[in-house]
Amino acid sequence: MHTFRDNKGRKWSIKLNYRTAKMVTEELDINLFALDYGEPSLFTRLFTDGVLMIELLYTVCHDEIQFREKDMDVFKFATAMESQPTESSKDHVDYLGIARMAFLDTLSDFFRRLGSLGQAVLIDVQSSQMRAVIAELVQAGEPQDDVSIASVDSPESPESTPETIPGES
Repeated sequence: MHTFRDNKGRKWSIKLNYRTAKMVTEELDINLFALDYGEPSLFTRLFTDGVLMIELLYTVCHDEIQFREKDMDVFKFATAMESQPTESSKDHVDYLGIARMAFLDTLSDFFRRLGSLGQAVLIDVQSSQMRAVIAELVQAGEPQDDVSIASVDSPESPESTPETIPGES
């Protein structure tokens, strides 16, 4: 299980198992087992569609959100994912980008647990390529939505660190 933080510093755990995959299908009409279907494919949309990613994150974190933030709906959750300048610099932290990478790491782990190594490797390769491009842009000083370098260092970064929650295995 991987975690990420929103712009208020709250830590969210991404829980992905059969139950949450079924919730995603029922609530968002998205089949996480069909990454290569659609035009553009779901896999491409996971990297490019911010609204889809916010809705996915809200769905897979729903139980924790309801437990900790009873009045938080998807719109308040989306606001908490907005980029904000850090205290130490004018650069913005890409909270959604960090959460996206944590979700993709969790999705890869999910497929590995199911024995779908091909799906897991596909996600890992694309995620690795995305991290490399972001790192190059940050190093070159190119504007790219002011992505925090911490988002590139997953899973060692505190924003995307595997963590066990009591009662989970």
